[in-house]
Amino acid sequence: MEELRERGVNFRSLTDSIDTSTPMGRFFFHIMGALAEMERELIVERTRAGLEAARAQTGRLIGAGIPRQRVAITYDVGL
Repeated sequence: MEELRERGVNFRSLTDSIDTSTPMGRFFFHIMGALAEMERELIVERTRAGLEAARAQTGRLIGAGIPRQRVAITYDVGL
């Protein structure tokens, strides 16, 4: 974002009322970016926890090693 600002480029969203040419717009843009980064990290954390729980329960990942064609036949999606 800083590199774009140095080049005189601003971001303006008409649907979200974000305008990075103003201090408040830049603040809001950075807050939204920080929230998106936090959400991404939470998703990764929950995914890892789920995979670990699956491994602990079965000793392996559920569905690991099942050929795609066998899954398609099982669910009758016709590969």
